[in-house]
Amino acid sequence: MKDALKIVPVLFFILAASLLAGFISSLDFSNTGLPGFIGGGNQVKQPAAIVPVSYSNDMCNLKNSSNPPKVPVFFVEGLNSYTNHLRLYTGKDYVNGVWLEEKTQYGSKGSGTPFTRYRVTPVVPFEGHIPVARDTFYVTVNAKYSSETSTYFIDRLEDSYVAFSSAHHVDARNAVNDGRYLAVTCEKREEIKKLAEEITEGARNDYEKARMIEEYLKKNYRYGPENFSNAPVYEFLFVKKKGICKHFASAFVMLCRSVNLPARMVFGYLARPVEYNQTVFASQAHAWAEVKFDAGWIEFDPTPSPVKIKTTTDITYVDPVIKSGENLSVRGVVSSASLKPSGYVEIYLKKDKKEYGRLLSLVPVRDGLFSASIRVNTTGEYHVVAHYTGSLLFASSWSDPVVRIYGKPEINLDIPERVAAGLCRIKGEVLANKPVNGTVQLFVDGVKYEKKFNGSFEFGVSLTKGMHRIRVYYPGSEENLILPASIEKEVEAGDVAVSIDNLSAIAGIWNANATVYFNGKPVDTTLLIRGKGVNLTVSGHIHAEVPMARTINLTCLVPEFGYSKHFQLRVKEPTEIETRVMGDIVSIHLRDSKGLLEGMLYVNGRPVFASGGVAKVRFNESRLEIYYPGDEFHLPSRTIINRQLPLWLLLLPLPVIAFAVAKFLKKEDAITFEFQMPNIWLPGDEVEVTVKGKGMLRLALDGEYVGAGENGLVFRAEFQDEGEHILVAERLERTKVKERKELKLRILNYRRAVAEIFGEFVKGVEGKKGSLKHATAREVLEGFNNAREILSLFEPARYGDARGGRKELVELFNLCRGVRNA
Repeated sequence: MKDALKIVPVLFFILAASLLAGFISSLDFSNTGLPGFIGGGNQVKQPAAIVPVSYSNDMCNLKNSSNPPKVPVFFVEGLNSYTNHLRLYTGKDYVNGVWLEEKTQYGSKGSGTPFTRYRVTPVVPFEGHIPVARDTFYVTVNAKYSSETSTYFIDRLEDSYVAFSSAHHVDARNAVNDGRYLAVTCEKREEIKKLAEEITEGARNDYEKARMIEEYLKKNYRYGPENFSNAPVYEFLFVKKKGICKHFASAFVMLCRSVNLPARMVFGYLARPVEYNQTVFASQAHAWAEVKFDAGWIEFDPTPSPVKIKTTTDITYVDPVIKSGENLSVRGVVSSASLKPSGYVEIYLKKDKKEYGRLLSLVPVRDGLFSASIRVNTTGEYHVVAHYTGSLLFASSWSDPVVRIYGKPEINLDIPERVAAGLCRIKGEVLANKPVNGTVQLFVDGVKYEKKFNGSFEFGVSLTKGMHRIRVYYPGSEENLILPASIEKEVEAGDVAVSIDNLSAIAGIWNANATVYFNGKPVDTTLLIRGKGVNLTVSGHIHAEVPMARTINLTCLVPEFGYSKHFQLRVKEPTEIETRVMGDIVSIHLRDSKGLLEGMLYVNGRPVFASGGVAKVRFNESRLEIYYPGDEFHLPSRTIINRQLPLWLLLLPLPVIAFAVAKFLKKEDAITFEFQMPNIWLPGDEVEVTVKGKGMLRLALDGEYVGAGENGLVFRAEFQDEGEHILVAERLERTKVKERKELKLRILNYRRAVAEIFGEFVKGVEGKKGSLKHATAREVLEGFNNAREILSLFEPARYGDARGGRKELVELFNLCRGVRNA
């Protein structure tokens, strides 16, 4: 059951993530650095700076003022009246007007029955405590859990999480006698105890006592900022009777403890008890209390609904006119009847006061003053709206003067620095965040041309050979709040020519060299060649396939100069001469890709016309050479025919040829083993044998299949023990074994290997020196070259303790083989 419960929140989280993605993507919090918390609610539709705000110790210090600003901290959804108090940590000990965070042991997650499922999404990463509702027994992140304080701790968290709380209505009567939470450490305890007894007089049980204290504080004390000395709880209860949430909650805890109700402080955020997504701001930082009953800890919030101080926001200066892309300067003041507000001001641009507008920036308010310089990339007439977002103590307010923001247009002119002399097309467009329209003026060497345009424009002017000054001027638009703009360019007009050295393609392949000239000098530039089935971009050499058509009309474009030229490409197709010999008559057929081709042929130099593509001549010579010279659209072709020898004469050499081929193929088919001799290896050596042969080869080692390959393969193995192994290679044809060959692989220790090699050598020389059965190694080698080198390898290994490897074996083998061959 527990495993199933762990899977359920994961599935819920995946489903919910897609629903929240669009909402979160509308916010840009990449530059915040906020060290602690997250929330949801009213969306910020334009990106703006989110100011880092942590849950400061001011909420724990009753002598200091607390006024966190209204900036987003986290999103949350799925709350109700049992879970809208989102705790961070608790406070047990009160020392000199300051609540100390309760120290607790964190461990694994708890367990319980989920009554509420909610989700929290950080605006910026959490560091330390994460906000959770009371009795939250499971979260979908790896955070440490304290069952004593019902809080969670994590080093750093950037991702959203789903949480499950078992908080619900609990019938409680009697408090638990827990001395840890009964210490009344505030000032003037006797007066506070007397007041607590008066408040709770007539209570039937401990739960009623706590409720009576809660209601008494809500009804008899006012919410608002106050300054306190070194006795804040006493001053709040008996002197000023006014304070904020931390004073109400602290007084509640001390009153409860005075009548033996174990109580403690809880610090966190107060959200709305709604299921839909909401934003929790820093100004919603809150303190409340809880009392320990036999049914567990139960929350109490003695703070009345706050009445915030009214404020007025005025912009004292704003630039009346700016250019798009420049900074807008804004200065202003936020004031109230008593204190100087602090917090943040949102700066908006609005076409209409009623619209949401565009959020430009979030600006800090210090001692009631704010100022900002903000880049603006739009055009038009706007209200500049300053919205003081409020704080824990102060209400929000608005101000909205007017500013005219002119767009700074950009002219894009499409004309190269060098152009072909003659008619020239001058194109361009005017942009101010988007294409604009109106009238544009063109000046060519001081001569003015003018025309209306819509987004883009085009002029056709005649340019003579030489340098010209081109200027385009846009006068701007007061109606559309667009500034004037102009652009100038110097252009050289000259004679442009294109030379292509070959205008014939051969069999659909066109090879040529193209050269572009400007004022008679070759230039390095790009050439575009366009036509039916042809789309080439070339620079110098042309090599391309073209359609097999007799002629192709092409256009050559030089974009750098705005130049074009038309020409025709001829495509020559190949021809073929077919001959048929019938007795002493030869029938000749001339063909191209379309069929028979009529034309003049030359047979042994004599002209013969192929009418309809067919000609007939007498075969009265031993050899005929037939040649077609080609024409404008066809390539030449040639064929030679000789008189055939009698068939029986041709068949005479066939047996000899067949025997030679068979012998050659058999040699090619043979299986060969290639390896470095000898076929002796030491234990642990890598054995490598290359097997070659034509066709499919199959290998087996000691009767077990080890591999197969086409025309060859490499066998590799490493043997740890001494012994002999048989490597078998088989050549297959259609699954049948056509050839089989074996190779013995011998694995010996170094001394035995040396003895085997030398023993083979002795057998090889016995015929030359008589019987060597009882001869020593020195007697065997007497008179041979390299005897000393062989003995230096053989004798230490055979009669001493010398050791060696494969390298020494190969060296000894080669020395012995050299002596034996000699």
